[in-house]
Amino acid sequence: FFNTAIKLRYYVIGASIFALLSGLIAFFIVLGAISLIFGNSFIIINSYILFGFFVVMLHGIAQGMMVTSLFVSKGYNWQGLSWILPGIMMIICGVYYPISYLPESLQTISYLFPSTYAIQGMRDVVMGSLSVGQTNLLIGFLVSIAHLIFFSWTMKKAIQNGKKTGMIANY
Repeated sequence: FFNTAIKLRYYVIGASIFALLSGLIAFFIVLGAISLIFGNSFIIINSYILFGFFVVMLHGIAQGMMVTSLFVSKGYNWQGLSWILPGIMMIICGVYYPISYLPESLQTISYLFPSTYAIQGMRDVVMGSLSVGQTNLLIGFLVSIAHLIFFSWTMKKAIQNGKKTGMIANY
């Protein structure tokens, strides 16, 4: 896409829609399995879980833009980051266990990422603390928007710089 007339926003929107749709398919399969296993529908909870999923997806899109920026500006040396980063983020953001189990320094870092708030918000909602869950989900959404704005600017600058320096010619 770097050598075509396509605008950056169309590339990001297309990749984001594809990721969102494939993620939603997996989400609804898991949600259906949960409903079958536990025997109830969780309709109210599901709307909050779906919103939490949306916040995590926004964070994933921002991460993808960050990694793409590094590829364009630094080259393929940074390719490994695209495979390592999701695993690191799952640990830091509390996917496997609450972030309270992390060392205090990592807990502080984890609050920089929207997925931390989204995952904690979903956990709060499922545990019955609806107002705390709503607050965490809203904070996660706002942090996701801030990340999207920042990393879209970063990606645009990286592409402009890559065209000037010839780094994009490597692709």
